Amino acid sequence: MYSLPWRGNPHIDTYNGVAKVTTYRLNLLLAGDDDTEMVWWNIHDRQNDPRLHIVKFPRPDDQTKFSVRCQVKGDTTEARWETAGAPDWSAKNLTKYNTYASFVRTDHLHALNWSGKNPRVILSLRFSEPWDINVEVLRGQSQELFPRLLSLTDQSS
Repeated sequence: MYSLPWRGNPHIDTYNGVAKVTTYRLNLLLAGDDDTEMVWWNIHDRQNDPRLHIVKFPRPDDQTKFSVRCQVKGDTTEARWETAGAPDWSAKNLTKYNTYASFVRTDHLHALNWSGKNPRVILSLRFSEPWDINVEVLRGQSQELFPRLLSLTDQSS
């Protein structure tokens, strides 16, 4: 199921180097395959989990400048997957080209397993608020934003 070479690099999204965590993203697929698998592990303590470390790597736009990333320890993708173990969750239906976007959690260890068919171009908005708070905000506003839909799906009345 997770065969090389297309398994993604297990990592946690951060910004300002690794000072802050990107809790989740809203992704909109602009081009490419819409069946790319995303997987997550229940690994999120980037400060204390011994499987994680901070990696320094050259930036693609300027090899003399460096960025840092929080990822699983290992010299190869295969070694990192072995260290992380089997993913706890997976999804293949997150974004559909010209149809819908998706909120994806990025404060837990995750990876994209690209099929190798077509490169993906994603417009991605980064959020740093806690995941649970935003879920509650969306649920609280759903009646206001989608009253007709909720009235059709409400079975309590």
